[in-house]
Amino acid sequence: MMKKLKSRIEKLSPFGTLAPNLKGLRRPLPFFLALWIVTTLPLAGDAAGKGDEQWLRYLSSSSRSSGPNYSTRQVAAPEKEAPEGVALPEFSGTRVHHVRWVTPMTPVGYVALAYDAAPGNTANQLLFIDRDCDGSLADEEPITSTQHDRNWTMFGFVPIVFPTENGPVTYHLDVQVYRFGGDDNLRFYFRAGGWYEGLIRIEEKEYKCILVDYNSNGTFNDSGEIFHHSDRITIGTKEGFESYWLGKYIQIDGTLFTAAAEMDGAFVTVERAENVPLGRVAVPADVCRLSLAGKEGHIRLDLPSDQPSVPAGNWCLEEWWMSRLGDDGRKWTLKGRNTPRSADVVIRENQSNSIDLGEPVTASLEVTAKKGAYDFDQKLRGRLGEKIYLDVNGKRAPAPRLLITSADGTYKEELTFKYG
Repeated sequence: MMKKLKSRIEKLSPFGTLAPNLKGLRRPLPFFLALWIVTTLPLAGDAAGKGDEQWLRYLSSSSRSSGPNYSTRQVAAPEKEAPEGVALPEFSGTRVHHVRWVTPMTPVGYVALAYDAAPGNTANQLLFIDRDCDGSLADEEPITSTQHDRNWTMFGFVPIVFPTENGPVTYHLDVQVYRFGGDDNLRFYFRAGGWYEGLIRIEEKEYKCILVDYNSNGTFNDSGEIFHHSDRITIGTKEGFESYWLGKYIQIDGTLFTAAAEMDGAFVTVERAENVPLGRVAVPADVCRLSLAGKEGHIRLDLPSDQPSVPAGNWCLEEWWMSRLGDDGRKWTLKGRNTPRSADVVIRENQSNSIDLGEPVTASLEVTAKKGAYDFDQKLRGRLGEKIYLDVNGKRAPAPRLLITSADGTYKEELTFKYG
């Protein structure tokens, strides 16, 4: 029975071989009932109504190459002492590094770890982690590394069980240790190793939904003005998927919806937005795409349009595109990304709000001499300080050329750069 269940879950996912996690259920249930829910949950969206909780299933993977690779890492430096009150085991190594993985899912706001290390011996490293979140490492079995090298050690995807009011919640944490110049300068990298997915119904249409803990802090409902500190929700069909920063609003098939996720990721609610305060957006004529993100959500606009409307509020500029045909008939596209927060925009209700982006674009060139060779670093910046990327007919623009001539004109050579 378990083999059939595992096979069914593997086939339901587009990400290859996955490990089903029955411990991820939020409330203790009889075993036969747990099996019934896991096997029938993908169809739960059929009965979803307006504003209903639509439940997802938790999945994890033992491979970093499978699963939705949408999360970023949390980085922590080791501490000399363990957090106050944490019971410790007997360590075997000569050096012990204590560290905390910060998460709102525990009462103290972190999970304690201890890296039991022998200096210079990456093959014999142990990791103690408070996997049951009871404030003790003394009752934990040490974890051995899955891969190691001179400068790094990997411990794989460690299952952690959060105690919550609704029952235990399982989460998988990818733990890596990096050495920068030796054992005295360590950094711990933590990355989410599990996600939620399932079929949901939005009005009369069924969609695949994937919920990811993007900032790797153990929760799945983070949103904020700094959009890349938010979690991500992906919604789509066989025809294509769109991934959004989690916030108040998202736009699906041109319609505004409100979207929310449970803190532990177990379910989402998506419903058509009503009585939304809107403001109009005005951009330069050649801008063909605009993406806004932040606490208000994530909106993508395909332009040109006669001043499209977006929800009023504070927004970050996530991305913009500007396209133009050259004299040779090729389509050139500027793409602006990584815009500074100083360029955030405020959309005011019932007003036309101008966003001054696009040209002029400034090119800079840095030349660095290194042991008889020269490194050339060309940068493109937009008027707001954003990074500019240049495409030609949908592909990266050809590398620039360098013309070298002597002062008297007797030497002349043209070189073509290669992207590093």
